Amino acid sequence: MLNYNENELKAAAQRTANAYVKIANTRLGCNLPYPIPVEFDLCEERPKAGGQAHSMPLKIKLNMVMFIDNVREFLNQVVGHEIAHLVVYNRFNHRGLDAEGHGAEWKEVMRKLGLEPLKYHHMDVSKSLEHHKKMKVAKRKSKKREAKGDEE
Repeated sequence: MLNYNENELKAAAQRTANAYVKIANTRLGCNLPYPIPVEFDLCEERPKAGGQAHSMPLKIKLNMVMFIDNVREFLNQVVGHEIAHLVVYNRFNHRGLDAEGHGAEWKEVMRKLGLEPLKYHHMDVSKSLEHHKKMKVAKRKSKKREAKGDEE
C-alpha cells in the first residue's frame, strides 16, 4: 500500500471534487462554486461517515482518518457521491422541490457522473471510531482545565 501525506490527500480530493463540479456545471446545468470548498474534519462529527455534503454554505466534508486507509474508494466514489448531493440540492431542493437524499434524482446524477449510485460505503470504521473517542476525551480534559482556570 502506498503512503500519502495528508497534504497530498487533501490536494487529490480537491482536484477530484473540482473535476466533478466542472462536469456538473457544464453538462448538468448547475451553478456550483468552483473551486468547491472541501473540509477534512468529518471524523469529529460523524466517525462512521466517509463524507457529507452541506448546502449552507455549499461544501463537502470528508473523514480524513478513513481517507488515509481508503484512498481509491474516496477518490473514485466518496467525493463524487457528496458532489452528487450538492448537484441535487442545486438543481432541485433550493427551488423548493423536494428530492430525497439518495432518491431517484441523486441516483440519476451519480450515473451521469459515471459513478455507481451506492448509498453506503463498506469501509472499516474502527480507526475512525477510535480517533473520535480520543478526540472526545481530549475535549473533556480541555474543558476541565479551562473550568479550573476560571475558578482561580
